[in-house]
Amino acid sequence: MSRWPRALVIAGLVAGVLAGALVALAVPRTRDRVAARAAAALPPVTPLRVAPAVPQPRSAAFVGLRARPGTVRLEARTRDPRGGPPWVLRVFRAERVVPKAGRRPGVDPVIGRDLCVQLGRVYRGRFGWIDARGTFRPVRVSFHGAPARCGSPKPDLAGRPEASFESLITDPDRPAARVYETVLWGLGGAAARSANARLGPRRVPLRLSAHGGFIVPGPAAVHENQVAVDVRYARGPSRHVQLGPRPGMPFAVRPIHDRSAGPAAIEARAPDPNGGLAWGVVAAPSRGGGWCVAGPARIVGDRIGQVDAGLGTMRESLPYALSCSGNAPPLTRGRPLALGMMFGGGDSRTGPRRTARRTLPGGTVFHGTARADVASITIATPRDVRTLVPSRRAHAFIAVYDGTFPTGETVITTTFTDGTTHVDRLPPDPG
Repeated sequence: MSRWPRALVIAGLVAGVLAGALVALAVPRTRDRVAARAAAALPPVTPLRVAPAVPQPRSAAFVGLRARPGTVRLEARTRDPRGGPPWVLRVFRAERVVPKAGRRPGVDPVIGRDLCVQLGRVYRGRFGWIDARGTFRPVRVSFHGAPARCGSPKPDLAGRPEASFESLITDPDRPAARVYETVLWGLGGAAARSANARLGPRRVPLRLSAHGGFIVPGPAAVHENQVAVDVRYARGPSRHVQLGPRPGMPFAVRPIHDRSAGPAAIEARAPDPNGGLAWGVVAAPSRGGGWCVAGPARIVGDRIGQVDAGLGTMRESLPYALSCSGNAPPLTRGRPLALGMMFGGGDSRTGPRRTARRTLPGGTVFHGTARADVASITIATPRDVRTLVPSRRAHAFIAVYDGTFPTGETVITTTFTDGTTHVDRLPPDPG
């Protein structure tokens, strides 16, 4: 990438698809509750259609799974509270394999031998996944098509039990969505003797399968940071797994734990160019004064996080970009913006929604914070001109574009409250 002007404090730069390590964040805003009530209706209980399995990636970076013959078992079958196909775990021993395109000649393609677990549904005798639009797809042994995790093949999983939490959402292709069901699932290992979970204020004993698998469908109101699992083994100490951030903390990353002093809230919003879920930037008060800012991510009801549109799930989480007052160079009149830029932020699928809107594949997201005396920020790209007003408290801003800008520079004009301006010029994105 071309060099950025020194007048900008770069808060984050990510190329490729927007995904990242994420964290539980509840956003108690009245307008979010209104948006949740206006979100799409619940998915059908029974699948409306059956489609082929999801194609597997072919890139050199893709790590595949190869199940050992005779080890695949369906365990921990649990009824669905809505009356749909039952939830089930597929447990198997597998080899993690690097594709031929991703390794040197003569190198063993196997990079690990693990015990794996995958969450899914059983419909008409087949293991698969039902998305938010009511489509059932069978799922191959893979990291794709349904949530999956792999760990130690030891009976006690080397003391590291697996626990995951899925939030099922209504149609993510609509402008608003909401969580309608949650699922806690995981694996304690064959040596696990008992286990229990905390789901919000409730303590729930877990029924363990032969490999210590468990599934607990739960209500939509539960957030990931309210979930924990305790597993007791025949030998050795019990193991505690806390999902999401620690209780009472708005973020799960330690630097923000140490600096934030209050709950997080959405500070700035931007519509999705393809008409899907809106984007947001969140912030929390900093202990040393000022604000901790994290973002951007998708907004789902009163939550913000990473959305898997194919599965119809979200993972409440903290996006990669992070800036707290005090841990970054101070903003000045000569560098008034802490600017982050993401590539791949738009919806790259080529469905009818993008075709109807005539939008470009992929996307670009500008986000960040401004000095307190900044009145507006004007972003002039080769395609259009937009003027943003920073949020009142954290002075945050966000703008989302379809496609990228491979030619022509982007000019950012910062206007101060006294009427003076500062101009930064960004070179084209070389791709």
